Amino acid sequence: MTDEQLWNSADVAQFLDLHQQTVSRMAARGELPGVKIGRAWRFRPEDVRAELDRRLATNVAQLHPAQK
Repeated sequence: MTDEQLWNSADVAQFLDLHQQTVSRMAARGELPGVKIGRAWRFRPEDVRAELDRRLATNVAQLHPAQK
């Protein structure tokens, strides 16, 4: 892990332009990589960025399927 600080739900919500409660629900469902410590979710910024990149790549692939 890098020296970068962990993000909380509010940080991820701001980064993804989502409501904080949406971020917490997504993490609870396993849709966002995070760990719950007590009552609070914590996220590694690089994991959130990687998940965003993965979803963007999936969406692009669905919009532009490979030509045969």
